[in-house]
Amino acid sequence: MSPVALILLMMALGWLLRRAPLPESLPLRLQWLVIYVLLPPLVWLSAQRIEWRSDVWLVILLPWLLGIIAALVSWLIGRAMGWSRATIACLMLCSALGNTAFLGYPLVRALLGNDALPAAVIYDQLGTFLLLPTLGLWVTRVYAGAGEKRSFWTRAKELVIGIVRFPAVHALWIGLLPLTTPEILRTVASGLAALLVPVAMLSVGMQLKLVPARRLLAPAATGLAIKLGLAPLLAGMLMWSADAPPLMFETAILQAAMPPMVTAGALATSAKLDPDLAAALVGYGILLGVVWVPVLAWWV
Repeated sequence: MSPVALILLMMALGWLLRRAPLPESLPLRLQWLVIYVLLPPLVWLSAQRIEWRSDVWLVILLPWLLGIIAALVSWLIGRAMGWSRATIACLMLCSALGNTAFLGYPLVRALLGNDALPAAVIYDQLGTFLLLPTLGLWVTRVYAGAGEKRSFWTRAKELVIGIVRFPAVHALWIGLLPLTTPEILRTVASGLAALLVPVAMLSVGMQLKLVPARRLLAPAATGLAIKLGLAPLLAGMLMWSADAPPLMFETAILQAAMPPMVTAGALATSAKLDPDLAAALVGYGILLGVVWVPVLAWWV
C-alpha cells in the first residue's frame, strides 16, 4: 500500500471510530504515544542517514527560512485577529512544519522521478525534521498552559527542561554519533517508526469533523493558505533568485507546498494547544495537499 493511501485509510478509519464507545481521552493518548514512543526511533534512524553536503546549502537553509517566516506570519495574523494563545501556537506549529517525509517522498518521487529524491531527503532531514525539536518545541513550551502569566525566566527554564526531556532530541544526537548499530536494534526501531503515521492519522481522524466548527474556519484557512500557498511561492522566489538547477528548483517548491506535518499536529495536541484546530489543519491539509501538490508540479 502506498504511503498516501495508508494515510487516507487510517484517517478515514479514525473518523468512523468516532461513533464507537471509546474513551474521550483516547486521541490524546495516541498522540502521546506518537511523540514519546514512536517518534524517537524514527528520529534516530533518520539522523543516521544525514549526509552533510556543501553543494546543497540552499535546500538546507530554505525550510528554516520558510518555517520561521510562516510562524511569524501566523503569529502576526493571530494577534491581529484576537485569537487565543493556544490557537496561535497551533497555527504557528502547523504552518511552519510540513509533511515533507511521509507525503513528500512518495509525491516527489511520483511527480519528479527518483533523481529528485536526494534533494527531497535533504530538505526533510536537515530542514523540516530538525525544526521539530527546535522551533516546534520552542513554540510548544512558550505557549503551553495558554492563559497563564509566567515570567520570561520561567518560560526559558521550561524550554530548557523541555528540550532536555524531549526524547526526540536525544534520539537525534545519538543518531548523529559515529556508532556501529546492532541490526536487531535497527529492526526494532524500524518497526516502531513504521507505526507512527498509522497511529497519528488514526488519532487525527478521530478528532476530525467533516463540517468543522465555525470558529475553526478562519484559523484553518489561514494556516493552510500559509502552508500550501505562501510557502511554495516564497520557495520559488528564493530558488529562482539563487539560480538553482531546474530539478532542485522544482523539488524545493513541492516540498515547501506539503501540508502540515502529522507530528506537528500531534505535538500541538499533546500540549493541549487547540487540538481541534490541529486535527483540522492536518486532516484537511492532507486532503487538499494530495490534489494541490500534483497541480503545482504540473504548473512549475
